[in-house]
Amino acid sequence: MKTFESFWKDLLKELVTPKKIKNWTAKKGYFGENFTAQVTSNPTTGGIILCTTLKESENNASIEDFHMIYKNWEDYLSGRISRKEFSKKSFVTKYVINIIHQFRGKP
Repeated sequence: MKTFESFWKDLLKELVTPKKIKNWTAKKGYFGENFTAQVTSNPTTGGIILCTTLKESENNASIEDFHMIYKNWEDYLSGRISRKEFSKKSFVTKYVINIIHQFRGKP
């Protein structure tokens, strides 16, 4: 897996325009409501990712939200850390996990 800094830089480039994100979990795979994600603030100052559901509910995910989950990604995939555990530290866990899953393998 690439470094977080490289992942974040590439992600901000990808999300300059809105992208459809598929809902996914390590335990259940693809299911549930999809959403769109787009960078909404200046990427040079860290960037904020706006996540918008089909019902137009909006949530903002910060670089800190992404870093927390990205550094523990392998533990999440193996089941050593649950999605619920992440949710104790961030209320946008659902969105961040889905975005990381969708974009982690992009060069």
